[in-house]
Amino acid sequence: MVKKHSSWGKINWLVARITAVIIMAFVIDVSYFWLSHHEVAFLQWGVFLNDSVHFFLLAFALISILFHAWIGIWTVLTDYVKCKYLQVFLEILFVSLLSGCLLWGFYLLGGY
Repeated sequence: MVKKHSSWGKINWLVARITAVIIMAFVIDVSYFWLSHHEVAFLQWGVFLNDSVHFFLLAFALISILFHAWIGIWTVLTDYVKCKYLQVFLEILFVSLLSGCLLWGFYLLGGY
């Protein structure tokens, strides 16, 4: 009997690469900001984040970091945790933690 292969591996690979590009774009943007200013005070950082382009790039970077982390965690759990019950428990735990980080990040972003 021939089993259909799941395409989740290809999707995870593609999502990991896309999120890495978004994270890299954010790091380059912030690095340019830090290198182009001699001293960065809270007010300058607030002005930088009030710009809609930088704000949305930060929001996309936050989401990308969490998706990237989830793919890594899921890969480790499926490769090394053989007990299905423990694997499901750990997946629920990590999804809860990452969801909490996402909500906390958006709460902090709302302060600007």
